[in-house]
Amino acid sequence: MSLLKGLPWNYQDLDFKGYSIAGQTTSLMFNNPKICFDIGQGLPFHMNAKLYCLTHLHADHGAGLNYVLSQRSLFRLPQVNIMLPKSVIDSADRILKEWMKIEGFEYSYNLIGVDAGTTFDFSEKYRVMAFPTTHRVSSFGYLVYEKKKKLKAEFQNCSRGELIKAKSQGVNIEEPVMVPLVAFTGDTQIEFIDSHPDVRRAKVLFMECTYLDSKKSVAETRKWGHLHLDEFVENLTKFENEHISLIHLSARYSSPEAAEILKDRLPPVMLERLSVFPRPF
Repeated sequence: MSLLKGLPWNYQDLDFKGYSIAGQTTSLMFNNPKICFDIGQGLPFHMNAKLYCLTHLHADHGAGLNYVLSQRSLFRLPQVNIMLPKSVIDSADRILKEWMKIEGFEYSYNLIGVDAGTTFDFSEKYRVMAFPTTHRVSSFGYLVYEKKKKLKAEFQNCSRGELIKAKSQGVNIEEPVMVPLVAFTGDTQIEFIDSHPDVRRAKVLFMECTYLDSKKSVAETRKWGHLHLDEFVENLTKFENEHISLIHLSARYSSPEAAEILKDRLPPVMLERLSVFPRPF
């Protein structure tokens, strides 16, 4: 497994690569639309993203922003949109402009400041929405919707011939529908789950879960704006997601140790819907 290429993971037809260890680095590339959530210190597998969604700018989530943009400029990649909390947009822009002076060339980017509910129509197929999370600084998770169409209610019991006839007469028989596909929390306390109903309905949820047992208490975990497994267990019934992938686990847990703790703490029906995002140890 190469950190330069990211660690691969997929769910059905959804393809991802990333790397996440609490306090060290967190980033995730959603390969299907090429949307990158957080960028850690900046790595080669981030370069070809068509949209960057930064949850907050703690160094382990966003320190590589100037490096990524610098590399994109060197390879003459097109201007890219970057979603990030509105409260840090001026500071981030100043830092990037200083780095451009240091490097002696221009970066090509567009910063999009987000608040709760900010949406961005990324393409004809995908829309991205920011939802509030609870961390030590201003932070937002991101929800990717897939744009689909469905028959309008008045046509749902029609035969195929009737539908064809209606379409031939210029009748619009379909209406748009937004399907919550992928949610990414970044760093947060458990309160994020009540921020928007579609977060807990997304097909795949990437959720931080930094501590799993008594290595840190719930109170200590919350003090630093993070989520403890105890809080997840208390709220299991709220999660409707098809699959939940845990990110941002503390390096104090090896992957086998984390798997054993989860097996002991979670009911089988939840274990079937849950995994730990790949780590190299």
